[in-house]
Amino acid sequence: MVTHIGLKTFIDPRVEGGKLNARTTEELIEVVTLAGREGSSTAPSPSTFASSAAPTADEKGNITLGQGAGVPGSPAHGHGDPEFGRHRHRRR
Repeated sequence: MVTHIGLKTFIDPRVEGGKLNARTTEELIEVVTLAGREGSSTAPSPSTFASSAAPTADEKGNITLGQGAGVPGSPAHGHGDPEFGRHRHRRR
């Protein structure tokens, strides 16, 4: 990710580079230039969590994305059947 936010603040590597104390020796931020504009960039970090906005779940915790899943018309979304997934769950 590249952003101009944080330049000329403690995040800027030319100031403190986002290091909170002397124990942080690794360079966390770098200044890059894209299309003639200066910005800061961080190295990608491995993700250790995932987020989901599934509207329904069963008793075992299995979740479903309902109509929000997939791309309409794609094979993963009802094999192109426009009526696939048009039913609504009834509330009990």
